Amino acid sequence: MSTHTPTLLLLLMVIPSILTQSTPAPPDVWLSCPTSFNPDLPRTGSFTGPCEPESTNGRTATPVKAGDRLKVGWVSGNNAGGYVRLALVPDSQATNETAFDNSVLKATCFGTDERAGRSAFGSCVHPCNGRSGCQWQANETDTERYDTGITIPYNLADGSYVLQMVALAGNAAAPVYSCALLQVTGGDSGLTCLAPDNIPESQGCVTATGPSIDTILANVNATAGQFCFSPSGTGSIDDDIATQPINYDCDPRVGCSISVNQPLCQREVTGISDTANPVQVCSVTGTLPGGATATETASCIDNGVITQPDAFCAEWTQTCDSTCAANNLGPSTLDLCRTDATQPFGLALSCQCGGQDQTNPVINALIPGACVPTQTVADATITPATTTKTRTTKTHTSKTRKSRTTKSKTKKSKCPKTKTTKTKTTKTKTTKTKTTNTRSTRTSKTTIPTPTPTCPPTIPDGSKCNPKKDKATCSGRNFVECVRVLNSAGTRYIGEWQTRNCSTGTACVFTNTRGGFTCDFDYKSSCPLPVAA
Repeated sequence: MSTHTPTLLLLLMVIPSILTQSTPAPPDVWLSCPTSFNPDLPRTGSFTGPCEPESTNGRTATPVKAGDRLKVGWVSGNNAGGYVRLALVPDSQATNETAFDNSVLKATCFGTDERAGRSAFGSCVHPCNGRSGCQWQANETDTERYDTGITIPYNLADGSYVLQMVALAGNAAAPVYSCALLQVTGGDSGLTCLAPDNIPESQGCVTATGPSIDTILANVNATAGQFCFSPSGTGSIDDDIATQPINYDCDPRVGCSISVNQPLCQREVTGISDTANPVQVCSVTGTLPGGATATETASCIDNGVITQPDAFCAEWTQTCDSTCAANNLGPSTLDLCRTDATQPFGLALSCQCGGQDQTNPVINALIPGACVPTQTVADATITPATTTKTRTTKTHTSKTRKSRTTKSKTKKSKCPKTKTTKTKTTKTKTTKTKTTNTRSTRTSKTTIPTPTPTCPPTIPDGSKCNPKKDKATCSGRNFVECVRVLNSAGTRYIGEWQTRNCSTGTACVFTNTRGGFTCDFDYKSSCPLPVAA
């Protein structure tokens, strides 16, 4: 009898698992920006296409105009790795899966938490470093933040259209479907364009054990739609990728009810009062000389309070992780950042790792002082691609140092109604014992772009390029993208570099060694403006 007991126990444990695996539940993944067919919580994803069932309150239409840039984001559902396909059809064809397969806009990465130790085996803790409201994808290399963007085609007749997302999320066994209703105006249905030879597709996406991208592309004979992305009919869907989306304040993360670790999620996701319409208050605005609109950065202090706590807390988590890693203290065990009016800056802050408190170093790194106006919301909130990890060796030698006593003096800052503290120092000599300690450290991933030491070369407009191989890159202070255009005879498409202007007061800088770039603030740069061919 006893010889059969282990076998029986094993069967009792395995049978429920087999039953569960035979009918897996879909992951908690759906479109959250723009509003999906069903934004009501609680809900889960849908394995049944082409769209999920509608809310009992009906569908909410998002008004857009031809040529608008639209932020498209989805809930991570604690999943890491995979792909997303976006397609667009008239509302009258919303139940026709083949129509969506024949009208694909683009394919991109599903997303993953790229912070050290935050993703494994197709899973992460929601929001998984998903991009918040007031931020959006600004270049084609920044593809793992659970969002992307599209340009509303110029050749759509006025009316209702359905934007479909098909997602291969983490280890999910099948595609997940979600849709949003768009009300389009301002298009020219008489404008005709040839479909690109290949569906625009992001490269190098992180994957898990879910199906391959062929499941939603080649296996269903998916083809790009005949969409026009400029009034002239030339160009591609992401030519205007750096343009501020009309729904830039939408926060795809929605909330923390679906997170497997809600306390951890709540340190990163704040400020969302309506999960069915997840928007953030993005900035405090003012006016710069010349009439340009200004916004204050996430670390801006106004009357002693951080003006953008949600954006600041997202930066806090990343900086806490990088500070811990840079000091060989392992991953952070606590990175607290939440609103608390009783605390300095209006936030309760803590960063702990390896049994050490790193709170003050992170505060010093993130809070430079009072508000400094920046040029536009777009560039103030763009999160560029991460840098690659490198190994360095650092030697610490303590020696005779001069200690400083401080005396504070209040001085008005550049920001209205804001005061900063100017510090005078008095030097006194003290002596410490000399010791040497050599150790190896690993620099962590960072979202702070590092400008190139020299100005990028200028690439003239109209220069030939290969759309299948050449990617967007810096060109002088602006950047260029390789776009497909009709040749002079109108018989075939060719590739040409076309300049995209960075916002006023910014310059194109590289963010990593793989060619990732962003338009970063660079008022003092002497790099010349690109010269057209």
